[in-house]
Amino acid sequence: MAISRRLREQVEADLRLYPRLSARLAKLINELSEEELAQNDEYRRGVLIVEAVRRLREKSDDRHNYIMEVYFWHEQPAEEVARLMGLQPQAIEWVARQIIRRLHQEFRRVGLDPYTEEDGNNPQAQSV
Repeated sequence: MAISRRLREQVEADLRLYPRLSARLAKLINELSEEELAQNDEYRRGVLIVEAVRRLREKSDDRHNYIMEVYFWHEQPAEEVARLMGLQPQAIEWVARQIIRRLHQEFRRVGLDPYTEEDGNNPQAQSV
């Protein structure tokens, strides 16, 4: 499935922010009542992102989860991740693109906007 560059970048940004988002949701849970949480857009969107990432991690093998953690969350360059794993940097970049593509699918499954938009009619859609 091809996704536009804009959506690919947004998926990657949401993935990179996941650890901070999880901490932010925990803070909101402690600060707000259940009624306030239900009406809080930041909380509702955050829960969907966390659920999608959790589902992706459950479906992923150890290698993909390691790359997700080190490359996306600890922001290590592909060259360093490749060195740690005994792989070529191109392999890390390829897996990273696969992770983004699969997370995009998870975002769509949980109904997270703007990821529910169809990209098939977008002339700028590019393969990940």
